[in-house]
Amino acid sequence: MSSLGAGMPPMLSHLVGGVLIVWHGQGAPPDDMWETCVKQLDSRRDLPLRVLVLTEGAGPTAAQQLRLTRTIAARSLPLPIAVISDSTRVRFMASTLALFTKRIRTFRGPELTEALAFLELDEIETRAANEFIAHLPDRASMPINP
Repeated sequence: MSSLGAGMPPMLSHLVGGVLIVWHGQGAPPDDMWETCVKQLDSRRDLPLRVLVLTEGAGPTAAQQLRLTRTIAARSLPLPIAVISDSTRVRFMASTLALFTKRIRTFRGPELTEALAFLELDEIETRAANEFIAHLPDRASMPINP
């Protein structure tokens, strides 16, 4: 994976194996980026999937969150989600998703290892997640240690 540059989008999502990794920069993502992410999630509706979210506090708008909850509710399989953030707002948002998926848990920035263990990532998925995180532009301001 190439290094991510200064012209970073406000959100990135990367599907590797059975893991969707989502990073939120500053502010809510544009609808087209959010829709791409939700489509990645929906494309695996009947397949095992885990989600790793990293954010300093940004997240979806109310309309985007509604689209997400509908997509999660339509899944035929459980959807484990690990959210890494030190933001109280994000942690509250994650708790509302617990109505639709019982396997959601929030972690603080330094708890990356625990988040990956919660998702039960295999060695290849763990390596891919760490590589993705290592190239994030705001990594210096997030206390995450891959």
